[in-house]
Amino acid sequence: MRLPKYEYQELSEPGSIRLLRFGQCNFDTKSSIEISLEIFKIDEAPPSLALSYCWGKKKAKKDIVCDGKRVRITTTLFEALEHLYPRMDSTSENSLSYLWIDQLCIDQCDGQEKNHQVALMGNIYRGAMRTVVWLGPDQNVAKEAFDLIHQTFAVVEREYPDHQNLETFPIRMFDEELHAERGLPVEFDGAWAALTALLNRPWFKRLWVLQEVVLSREDAFVVCGSEDGSWYVLSVVCEWIGANGYYAEAYCPATVFNIGHMRYASQRKGKLDLASLAFMMSVKFNSTNPRDKVFGLLGLASQDESDRLIPDYSLSSTEVYQNLARDLVCRQGNLAWLNMPLSHNKHIKDSFRRIGSQSWWRSAPSWVPHLNVHTWFQPTMMDRVSTDYKGTGSKLGWLEHYRVSGDVPAKSRDVPSSSGCAKISTLSLKGLRVDTLCCCFEVNTVSSLTWQTQRWRHRTRFEKAGWNDWRQQAYVSYGYVSWMRRPVCLRLWSEVLESRPDLDIVMLARLMCEATTMNQRGNVTPVKDADFDAFCAYMVEIYDAWGGKFRPSHSRFHRSFDVLRQHGEGGISSRYQSLMQTRCHMRRCFITQDGRIGVGPTSMKKGDTVVVLFGGGTPYVLRRWKGKWLFLGGCYVTGIMRGESIQSWRAGELQEEWFDIV
Repeated sequence: MRLPKYEYQELSEPGSIRLLRFGQCNFDTKSSIEISLEIFKIDEAPPSLALSYCWGKKKAKKDIVCDGKRVRITTTLFEALEHLYPRMDSTSENSLSYLWIDQLCIDQCDGQEKNHQVALMGNIYRGAMRTVVWLGPDQNVAKEAFDLIHQTFAVVEREYPDHQNLETFPIRMFDEELHAERGLPVEFDGAWAALTALLNRPWFKRLWVLQEVVLSREDAFVVCGSEDGSWYVLSVVCEWIGANGYYAEAYCPATVFNIGHMRYASQRKGKLDLASLAFMMSVKFNSTNPRDKVFGLLGLASQDESDRLIPDYSLSSTEVYQNLARDLVCRQGNLAWLNMPLSHNKHIKDSFRRIGSQSWWRSAPSWVPHLNVHTWFQPTMMDRVSTDYKGTGSKLGWLEHYRVSGDVPAKSRDVPSSSGCAKISTLSLKGLRVDTLCCCFEVNTVSSLTWQTQRWRHRTRFEKAGWNDWRQQAYVSYGYVSWMRRPVCLRLWSEVLESRPDLDIVMLARLMCEATTMNQRGNVTPVKDADFDAFCAYMVEIYDAWGGKFRPSHSRFHRSFDVLRQHGEGGISSRYQSLMQTRCHMRRCFITQDGRIGVGPTSMKKGDTVVVLFGGGTPYVLRRWKGKWLFLGGCYVTGIMRGESIQSWRAGELQEEWFDIV
């Protein structure tokens, strides 16, 4: 006879939670798991463990018995309960009677309860005695992987006896001889394959695990099949592996850096603002529900931020991201958030911005960043998280030499709607109108920038990698088509020479080098000599391959390469190429009416406006639309990155104005 379906008892009192308790389970006879759910006030709950795991496929379900009735859970959770019950029953260290598991302790069909419980999850994991991490069944890799983890940890202890006090490990290139001296397995040893298989499990890419592990009162307990170990040991080993170049040599997967981010968050517990958390974690970690890119981090944010941004699953993901952006920009004055990848807007025709977003079919206000962005369509960030290890914490900001608005703070205002209330879809910021775009080039991709040094007869083999994702198909195909055109660097250089006849070739070359690398190294002067020599060598290399087919409208173009060739002697072209590819990827090069050179967002076009918003570290590109402004994104523009526009404003040469961005 089939048991009736379990019905959840309402959590009537604020701050109440459910805890799971195992009943009699006879796995040998394959009878169903029996549990009971009990309600407690969170501050009066008995000692318990909290489970961190992956839900798995929601369609794959198994039945268990809860208080004499039937409950359906995912197969992944069923496997976890099968393995954990004997441990909780027999291991003295983990013999606590109660467990908190989100899938069972929250009524997933009650949206209001889900909102309330998600808001409490930070306190739930803080209150639990320990978090138990379930990575899944053994799959014949767990023992070998854990053995390698312990072997590597012994090496870390020898090299860094005080590793518990280290903020980070020093970054080093992989050293083959040193690797052999350490006694670790060789590259193609099965132990590394086992570790890779373990670290490639979905748990290491799940966003919710951040707070589940970071907030654990004691060191989390990692379980995989019959093997187990310490989370601290695993995190230290993975960060050490990443810092010593093992990933670059294909010894391990990229998830070692995810674990490094988790260890960093553990060390900075309570000292990272929400903007920093989202900036670092949103791309590295995945969530099935895009709202969880914000809600899944609230438990790690400051109390003030988590109190203002209450989880509400009745809101769309766009509304959640919009509320976060408005809070960060208007309340905290943090314009660095506007340099994040942006949501699709129906009034901005930009295929890259649209298909790069996982909710590409929706339209959001143009200024709302989108945290579920496909990495193929994400440019290198112009922001950074500045860490004060001796102070109170970290904050999302810009590179120190990006000071376009100087010391002028952000200024915002509410724009009233027809009903008199503030119009939340409009962001009104004060700033300066600086320049206008007069020439834009096509969108750059790493593939198109790499291939542009090759002539057709010398082309590289077209790689058909990653054709399982239609977005990746579009990305690679665009790079292939772009490569067939004349290189963007030659066309940009030709326009630069024509637009600024008043400047000598060396100065123009330095400015173009600064713009296309976005002054990544932070030089006070436009660029260092080594970077300038590398730029000249790169330009000469491209000119030698394509220059004979290039027909500019002025003679200065061909003569300029005599100068560049002199300065490029001894320069390493790959030095500039790597910098340029990193900064120009998924951006357009442009020239303004005043002859400034820049690199900006994919959606900009001729006639768009370069503005300096007060409180911003970089300029932004806006587009006039029906008396309002559309936000296109941040950019780098020569001649205004060190506060020159603010000086002109204070001298009365520029006028401040309000920009109502929709």
